[in-house]
Amino acid sequence: MAAGLLPAGARGQGTGQPFVEPAPPRPPQLTRPPALLAPPRPVYPPEALAEKRPADVTLQIDIDAEGRVTHAEVIAPAGHGFDEAAVAAAGELTFSPAEIDGKPAAIRISYVLHFRPDLAPPPAPPGPSPPPAPPSEVAPSTSPPSELVRGRVREKGTREPIAAADVAVVWDFFAPPSPGAPAPAAAVVTTTDAAGNFVVRGPPPPGGLRLIISDAEHEPCIRDLRAADVAAGRLPTITCYQPLRTGGQYETRVRAPREHEEVTRHTLSRDELTSVPGTFGDPLRVIQNLPGVARIPYGLGQLIVRGAAPQDSGVFIDGQKVPYVYHFLGGPSVLTPALIDRIDFYPGGFGARYGRVSAGVLDVTLRSEPATQLHGSADVNLLDSSATVEGPLGHGISGTLAARRSYIDLLLPLVLKERVGSSTVVATPVYWDYQSRADKDLGGRAGHLSLAIFGSNDSLHVVAQDPSRGDIDLGSRLGFHRVVATWTVPVGAWVSRLSPAYGYDLYRFGAGDVGVDRDTHLVTLREDLSRPVGRNLKLAMGLDVQLAFDTTHLHIPIPPITRTFGRITPELVDIDRPLTNLGTGVWAEAIWDVAARLRLVPGVRVDQFHYNRTDRAGADPRLAARWSVTDSLALKGGAGVYHQPQEPQIIDEQYGNPSLPLIWADQYHLGFERRFSPAVTLDATAYYLRRHNLPVRDPKENFTADGRGRAYGLEVLLRHEITRNFYGWISYTLSRAEQTAGTVGNQVSPASPGTGGGIPSMGAGTQPYFPTPFDQTHNLIVIASYKLSAWELGARFRLVSGVPETPVQGAIFDADYGGYRPVLGPTNSTRRQIFHQLDVRVERTFTRDWWRLGVYVDIQNIYNAQNPEATTYDYRYRQSAPVRGIPILPVLGLRGRF
Repeated sequence: MAAGLLPAGARGQGTGQPFVEPAPPRPPQLTRPPALLAPPRPVYPPEALAEKRPADVTLQIDIDAEGRVTHAEVIAPAGHGFDEAAVAAAGELTFSPAEIDGKPAAIRISYVLHFRPDLAPPPAPPGPSPPPAPPSEVAPSTSPPSELVRGRVREKGTREPIAAADVAVVWDFFAPPSPGAPAPAAAVVTTTDAAGNFVVRGPPPPGGLRLIISDAEHEPCIRDLRAADVAAGRLPTITCYQPLRTGGQYETRVRAPREHEEVTRHTLSRDELTSVPGTFGDPLRVIQNLPGVARIPYGLGQLIVRGAAPQDSGVFIDGQKVPYVYHFLGGPSVLTPALIDRIDFYPGGFGARYGRVSAGVLDVTLRSEPATQLHGSADVNLLDSSATVEGPLGHGISGTLAARRSYIDLLLPLVLKERVGSSTVVATPVYWDYQSRADKDLGGRAGHLSLAIFGSNDSLHVVAQDPSRGDIDLGSRLGFHRVVATWTVPVGAWVSRLSPAYGYDLYRFGAGDVGVDRDTHLVTLREDLSRPVGRNLKLAMGLDVQLAFDTTHLHIPIPPITRTFGRITPELVDIDRPLTNLGTGVWAEAIWDVAARLRLVPGVRVDQFHYNRTDRAGADPRLAARWSVTDSLALKGGAGVYHQPQEPQIIDEQYGNPSLPLIWADQYHLGFERRFSPAVTLDATAYYLRRHNLPVRDPKENFTADGRGRAYGLEVLLRHEITRNFYGWISYTLSRAEQTAGTVGNQVSPASPGTGGGIPSMGAGTQPYFPTPFDQTHNLIVIASYKLSAWELGARFRLVSGVPETPVQGAIFDADYGGYRPVLGPTNSTRRQIFHQLDVRVERTFTRDWWRLGVYVDIQNIYNAQNPEATTYDYRYRQSAPVRGIPILPVLGLRGRF
């Protein structure tokens, strides 16, 4: 029998958590794993032994800083008496203390007892115990035992060292059995160190030996060595490449727990992050399947949270905000999966560390763990290819480099037959992204330094069937680049995380003679401080400064103020608008364990903005609470205020209104978490929020801040966590997101027929609410994935309410402009058809000692549902046709790692 440690998986964060401690550049390192001081001695259940029944029992064990077991609980039972025997044996175990960052510390591990009838010692015969052997007259030797075998254990396919694996030995394994003597039993003699190395010591056994190396994640490695192999002076060296156990690909490292647990969270393992159907192995696409996230309309690469506009939510990479997270036309995220360490997603109720947004937050932390050896990975499919390489660079520096490029624009001309005179043109997305990172431990109290450089670019390429038309440039382009430095260092009792950064965003849009060019240069500085105060209180505070230089160039038609006889042709004019925006925020938060099961997280953030010679300020108090009623039931709730600035074009001095106040929202949420079993949990959250000071068009002031918004709903997640062969969840969001058309002075501008769908008009009465363009009342997602040996089969089904749209009730001919203008009905008063889609993913993994290769097919919309994404009209607005979304899309790909 042997035991091992089960590492924690990669994780993504969930809803409602209002506090995020400034993330260190790397998680706390387990510098010395807990090691058994004596092998476990469980009593093999007699009936199971008689039936030669094997079993594996997984325990969750708490070990204190002195190596004593303080608690043991079965989390993967085996029955037949094995569970009771395992708990009893675990209570008698003693370990050498674990060390985190070089200091003894308490740790919680998963510990597996392997019951094997062929290795179990036979039960003691009934009757009196034999008398003890007489003491030897020969004095024991004081010399250390000689080394018999040296070895190293690595994970098959990745070559990562396997730490804390048990090394058991069956002595004299090849010796002829004596009549009536029990079979030799295995005994754990040592464990592997952090580099996966081990040494077996002792006198050379005349009958050779058998090595059994095992841990919780990997299949055991068994090596037989005869007497000649371990004779004095031979010292054989072996290397074991142990494959992962069937049913899961967990990370091959043990992580210390975070310094605090979140008030509310969802946890996703690495398997779930890279194998969800319809996501093409992209962890950030998995976020689209969580409660609170609306289905992203075709062609939009931004995050839509609780029906809010994309600009109301923030996407952060290593603490720095980026303009978008997904490529054009439903493409992948802007980060390759190998660089993602942690994903924190908050559809609302986030803490004071985040500001300048009023809806949700997605925060992605890049990996910062040092690379001890050269690794590489690649993913090649029909849409794009990506590659990553990482390894030590010398002088204590480790580095990572990754890149991705699409090639739909290169493949399409190969399948689109040339035809002279054809008017067929196809717009295809062209995207690429890159990431690079370098990390160095400065040693001692000098801290850790990292530098990350990453960016993304999207454009549209038009392929014409007629070769004489040549290349067509739409002039549309979107991109960003970031350079982020981070220095994490202890300062007395505080931990400081200083992060300066530079960014560049670009936006290009062209349609005929009309064009919009926008460039933004960003200089940011974040300083986050945190420290514990006693056992029940933790404090965090920080400074968040952003200086933006925004330049917008417009080439647009401007109609004349007065009409004359004849047809009017608007004059194309060039407009240049620079804008400098300085935002300064300070924040503070506390985690206060008021009682054993009650946690409060109060916080406050104050932001000040300076633009167009005006100043705006907002104060945001926030509070969250969590009450663990029992070990399996917790209640949670919170409330807060959130400010964000107006968009630059809204506060333009000539075409906007620089005197507009900040947009702000007040949010409230209440929910519970219920665990039905170690694998099945239910999380439900009800929320309500209001938005204030939304901009509304006004003929006198260009814009006023009379618009209002509100959203309310229920988010439910029923989840089966990943087990040996299965994981899945059911996500359901019931929501309503609404806004008003705003007011003009004391007059109301309702969204009424004939007003152009919400353009302000003079009237009286109560200001009405109508659905936002991103409102989706019902959003149901069902995900299931089953793994059998090297095969994995998964499916995802989505059923979503149709998005709102404004109906066209007719058209009028405008003789001045020489064309038809639509007559619109009530704003967003109708909806498109219900969206439904089934995605399927099948993957086969091949594992060798030095590499691992997966062959997958990811099929989106397998039954080819005709989901409308938009509506097109003829020039008279009499006939219409739907614009269909993605048809059935099978994507074949290869992904490998060495």
